[in-house]
Amino acid sequence: MTEHDESPEHYQAPTNTQVREALWTRAILPLALPILSAIAIGLWVTNLSRVFITGGKDGALVVVIIVTVTIMVGAATMSAAQRMRSATSTVLVSALIAIVFAGGFVTFTHAEEKKASGPSGYQEPKGPATG
Repeated sequence: MTEHDESPEHYQAPTNTQVREALWTRAILPLALPILSAIAIGLWVTNLSRVFITGGKDGALVVVIIVTVTIMVGAATMSAAQRMRSATSTVLVSALIAIVFAGGFVTFTHAEEKKASGPSGYQEPKGPATG
């Protein structure tokens, strides 16, 4: 037999962990990451837009400045840290996301339109029928 023999006896059967790892990296992650990323971006935009709506003109400007400075400082911190562990960077990014989500949830009721309360439901038309 030569070293380039391709008979099946020379190949080892994949173990259960190898099969699971291949399934995870080749099937589940390529499908799940874009979907989860789209959901995360949608939540980010929704919550940040609610903060902008309730803040008014000056409040929205303050929020934009705070978010922009926070992103820039966070990016500079993460790029300057040469040996930052992945857990530390995960905590920093998660804290930023949590702050934006908290801002969106806090302003949830304040962004609703304020209308005068009146009768709701079906209203009988007034006057004679036309047509």
